[in-house]
Amino acid sequence: MIHAEMRSCEWAPDGIELRPLTGGDAQTYAELLIAIWRETYNGLMPAERLSSLELGAVTNQARRMLDDPNGPSTLGAFRGDALGRVAKCWFGAFG
Repeated sequence: MIHAEMRSCEWAPDGIELRPLTGGDAQTYAELLIAIWRETYNGLMPAERLSSLELGAVTNQARRMLDDPNGPSTLGAFRGDALGRVAKCWFGAFG
């Protein structure tokens, strides 16, 4: 499992911090997810469904997932306070 002490990776580009997301990152993560969903699924899903995504509801769902000790580890790539990329890892799920 990825430890919370991990604050950076030596192979990360300069100015990018890679670290596990926590429940404290839930709103920032939710904002990114909503933006990605709206851009990715525009024209593929009904516009009303995409516009109905509520930050509060997505934040609560993200917080539950990020705080779940049995859930996936979610890494974030930050530049300052800006979250730009995420990756989910299910360690041991296939072993």
